[in-house]
Amino acid sequence: MKRTIFQFSLLVLGIIIGYCGKLLADASTPEKYGIQVEGLHITGQLSDFQKNEIEAITVAAKSLDSKYPIMSIKFKSPGEVEIMTGVVRGPLDGGGNYFDLKKQNGKWIQANPDSRRFWVS
Repeated sequence: MKRTIFQFSLLVLGIIIGYCGKLLADASTPEKYGIQVEGLHITGQLSDFQKNEIEAITVAAKSLDSKYPIMSIKFKSPGEVEIMTGVVRGPLDGGGNYFDLKKQNGKWIQANPDSRRFWVS
């Protein structure tokens, strides 16, 4: 009986490892499940429109803050995003910017020049 349970456990473990290996292999193909933009790895089943929007947002953000890399893009609405840039070198050792972008006449621009905020840890 113990041998049968052990064999079954090995079988289940093999199935789990095989499935995880497939997930990792699939996730490593950005063209299938995501994109790479400016060091960001964005995953999920993205449409071509979404990929183009993210790339356009990234270009606009880099034009506003070329010092720090983009850390996050928060979609507030279809035409408005909040960008967080910065670096974290360790506990209580980081900093960067927050700013809002809006889509106007087909281009992503800074929503309000006064909307830029700074963060420090």
